[in-house]
Amino acid sequence: MNTFSILCIFNIIAIISCQLQCVDEKGKPVDWYVVYKLPRVTDAEPPLDTGLRYAYMTSMSDKGWTLSDVDITDEKSIFGQTLHPLYAKTVDPSISYINYSDQPPNGTTKSTGAHAKGVIAADDSLGFWLIHTVPKFASEEAEHKYIYPPTGAKYGQTALCITLKITELDRVFEQMLYMQPNAYTLHVSPDLKSRSKNIQSFSDKDWISGDMNVQTIVSAGGVNFTSFSKAPGDHVDLYSQIMAPALKTNLYVESWRQGVGTPLPSECDLKKTVENIDDISVSFMNSTLKGQFDYLKDHSKWAISKTATVPFVCFGDMNRMQSQFKRGGGQTCFQSPNVWKHMNDWVMDVEKCDKCN
Repeated sequence: MNTFSILCIFNIIAIISCQLQCVDEKGKPVDWYVVYKLPRVTDAEPPLDTGLRYAYMTSMSDKGWTLSDVDITDEKSIFGQTLHPLYAKTVDPSISYINYSDQPPNGTTKSTGAHAKGVIAADDSLGFWLIHTVPKFASEEAEHKYIYPPTGAKYGQTALCITLKITELDRVFEQMLYMQPNAYTLHVSPDLKSRSKNIQSFSDKDWISGDMNVQTIVSAGGVNFTSFSKAPGDHVDLYSQIMAPALKTNLYVESWRQGVGTPLPSECDLKKTVENIDDISVSFMNSTLKGQFDYLKDHSKWAISKTATVPFVCFGDMNRMQSQFKRGGGQTCFQSPNVWKHMNDWVMDVEKCDKCN
């Protein structure tokens, strides 16, 4: 093999490895991953007492929760590795990136529009959608470095990353048009603009006036995700009045339920029930460490089906609070027997009511 051929092969490998997508802690491409950033529990064993450790499962490793050896603040964390291409000194102009949050890193908290946080990024063929619950995250690309905010340590947080073909991102942008998120960073390449019919409407805040939308979004690896998007004008509880009926299953839900805004009790009067999770008990497949915390220490927003018959797992933006009725937001679900089992294993106690079993 001559030198020219070797260089060509090297360049092809480099191009593939540089594609924007979800990656694990070693920088290896994955089709999806889920993250649970653990809360600061002062009486827990180190390092679970710091509020900086996290557990994860990926499309390549879903046999149990892996407790990370690094803190979520580390650039070698799963977030740091995934977002790394966006913090280069000179970002390729062909790369598109959008950060959205009702609590941006540098700016005022938004009390209208979507109660939603995430990062969308893409090159000319692949991209990712990182849905998360962390206020003041992610840092803007102009910072040229990965920053996890100190304010994100106290409470539990969750995230879902999905690798998507660039053509599939248009479905994500359609969901955004219902949710009405606050984009604090918005760079759209000419290529993405030409291949997405919804990105211009998103950029212009030309929102869709409908109440809600349910969209099937297919990952680059062929996994079907069911995305629920609620508009601010749709004054209902996302979980009990949209998700549970559409998924045709009872749900366990973990979300923020404290402070002003009136927490919602478990919903057991409807055909499909929704029970609030009260207590979490964590364990990991790579560590003997264990821990417990209640919902008052958790800012995460996730749901699972009550039984393994239809093993739905969902991650997203919205809390079970009356104050959220006037906000946009969503949840994105997929079926995975393994992920469902290990999330269900963590459910220690729920808020039951008379009609809930």
